Amino acid sequence: MDDWFEHLVRQAIGRAIVDAAQWVAAKGSQALTKYLSEVQIGKPISPKPLVVFTEKDEVAHTLRLVFRGDVKIATVEAFARVETVLDYQSVDLLHDPPIKIVDIPVALGDISYKVTVAGGIEPVAELALRFQREGGVLGAGGNLTLLPFPRLAAYGAFGDGKFVVSLDAKLPGGASIPLGPTGLAIWGAGGTFAHNFKPRLLEQDGFTVPAKPTAIHYVRWSRDTHPEDQWMPARVGETSTGIAVRAYLGTADRFIFTGVPVGIAFITPGALIIGGQGRIFKQEDFHGDFYAVIDFASGSVALSVGMSVEVKAPPAVGMKTLSGSGSDGHFLFLQRPDCMVLRYWPGGRPCKAGGPEGRSGDQSSVLTEGRGISSNQPSPHRVWCDDRHRRRV
Repeated sequence: MDDWFEHLVRQAIGRAIVDAAQWVAAKGSQALTKYLSEVQIGKPISPKPLVVFTEKDEVAHTLRLVFRGDVKIATVEAFARVETVLDYQSVDLLHDPPIKIVDIPVALGDISYKVTVAGGIEPVAELALRFQREGGVLGAGGNLTLLPFPRLAAYGAFGDGKFVVSLDAKLPGGASIPLGPTGLAIWGAGGTFAHNFKPRLLEQDGFTVPAKPTAIHYVRWSRDTHPEDQWMPARVGETSTGIAVRAYLGTADRFIFTGVPVGIAFITPGALIIGGQGRIFKQEDFHGDFYAVIDFASGSVALSVGMSVEVKAPPAVGMKTLSGSGSDGHFLFLQRPDCMVLRYWPGGRPCKAGGPEGRSGDQSSVLTEGRGISSNQPSPHRVWCDDRHRRRV
């Protein structure tokens, strides 16, 4: 990794730790050292952006930290996932960075700049740069939008016999390809091919790797909009190949659909994904997604539908009048031929709403078993076996 970039990462991680634990850092270096030596592994010290310690080595006095989140400054947007190993006994708040970073095994992200005209659906100009350094693999790519030319996006990561390549092209307004009398049109196309790369499947907390992935994990993975964070190098002995094709669908008048990517993907050792996500309405910030996944390895099937809407007040008011989001999912588990397990789960997105003052209500999830509002946790399993015995587990 280049010295300037590594120094930048070290500074950002050091500041993120100090900011996340500022109530302790305010007491001095010794207090922060004591806090880090006793920190609870697996419990985020900041949920957004995510800052969590996942491993601890008491012999080497090191902690493994995961940082993941979005940052927006004016019209510049950035995203990063960084995993570092730090020496928790080297805290010195007078230095920059304030904590010694021993290693940076994962560093990836993107930065983008957009120009949007008033009332516009999409940016008239956009430049995005993406990067990835992980497991001996280097990746780079980006997006370029400059109306009236097509929007182009490309990403590639290579190293040690592993590679992933993704290409997309989206047509500008007025240049779509109509699909007969249906009122629909194709606004673009794209695809991805990965060899010896595998999906970065995670639990709902955003950092725990599942011991036995199921179709639910592929739904969460499909919703990730950062291509550099979707794929990770496969370990030695693992053979994984993925291929995906997608089309950007929309209505010819661009009112209801505005180039929503919809496609199909197949990933070995055996996962089939169909679905897409994107903006639905022109005047309102209304996004939706739908995914159907079959994971042959675990014998599970998942269906998920999600929506988010935000109706904005006039610019002079400067506040949101109404916002809300939520999702619903269904999970079918067929591990044994004589038993079926059905679970309703909230699809990875808690339902929430905000009022005119911009305040958000308590997060909750609506489960489809008729029990009303519940916490954001999966419902009990429903199990049916060939002896007609029905029970909860």
